[in-house]
Amino acid sequence: LGMSRMNANQFEAASAALAEAAKAQPQDQSILYNLAQAYQKAGQLEKAEETYKALAVVSPKDATNWHRYILDMYSKVNQWPKAIEAARKIVELNPNDDQSIYNFGLIYQQLQKYPEAIEQYKKAVAVKPTNDLAWFQMGFCYYSLKNYKETISAMQKNVELVPDHVYGWMYIGMSYMQMKDFNKALDPMKKAVDAQQDNPNALFTPEVIYLNLKDRYSAQDMVKRL
Repeated sequence: LGMSRMNANQFEAASAALAEAAKAQPQDQSILYNLAQAYQKAGQLEKAEETYKALAVVSPKDATNWHRYILDMYSKVNQWPKAIEAARKIVELNPNDDQSIYNFGLIYQQLQKYPEAIEQYKKAVAVKPTNDLAWFQMGFCYYSLKNYKETISAMQKNVELVPDHVYGWMYIGMSYMQMKDFNKALDPMKKAVDAQQDNPNALFTPEVIYLNLKDRYSAQDMVKRL
């Protein structure tokens, strides 16, 4: 009955029928999964969360997967405190998984909670120092906080791992520009141009640097390439 209601998009009726089935068979993962889906589609998110957590208890080896369902569910409706809670639980279950920690940082970054995001990215690279994306996003967060020295440090780690990452080089160059050190800004911006010669952003910034260095000929050359 529950599944027929689900197929008819009668989610409240489906959840009621499936809840009765779950009482009779509380260890049945298929029933619990469909019940959680019915609750979610009916907009009863807290009940869906409770059911996904029940699945995590019934099947501990799949606990991470069920908490990811919770994370996705709350992220889709911008319920960020609940999403953060789910992401934190995933990290607790997988303390040595740099990707789970990195994803937790992305949530904070999306909310512009840059110090919290940086904390997670630092944990991610402590687990896996070659996580180039964590270094890049860490640098982006530092840049957003106007901490340009730390931006340069993180982005240098990024380009060591991905030498042709145009935006890694650009953020190094832009950080030096923000610090008014145009001589040091020039080399990374040249490397950004070399990495992607058709990128107008990469081409435009060296022009600004050359103008600040009073090198109009080089600036005009960059303009011609735009």
